[in-house]
Amino acid sequence: MSVNETGSLLDGMMEDFVRMVSADDSADGLGGHGGTWVEGEGFRGFLREDRVGGTQEAQKVTEAPRFLLVTPWAVELGFHEIVRRVSDGTTYRMLSDTRNKKAPAVSAIHIAAATCERWEIE
Repeated sequence: MSVNETGSLLDGMMEDFVRMVSADDSADGLGGHGGTWVEGEGFRGFLREDRVGGTQEAQKVTEAPRFLLVTPWAVELGFHEIVRRVSDGTTYRMLSDTRNKKAPAVSAIHIAAATCERWEIE
């Protein structure tokens, strides 16, 4: 498979996501934030269940599935940032940072990834 074919395959797997931004940054008294959420900047990415090494073992204890969100290189997602998949409205909270999981600059495929979990927002 050529690099162009690989890039096309990745592009075909991508779907629309949006960043969720808290419109009211007031503390909820439990270490989080209350208020309403609004859609922010959109980006493309794809999710897959994260079943790698220690993460899979930890899931047996927590029973909370983890996912890997793969994005183009330029999309930077930070720890605890909230995103929503447009197709079904499911929200996810980032558990890592895409700046730490980027393909090397010499790679022909410029992707980054972050671990995330399903997350309910009101």
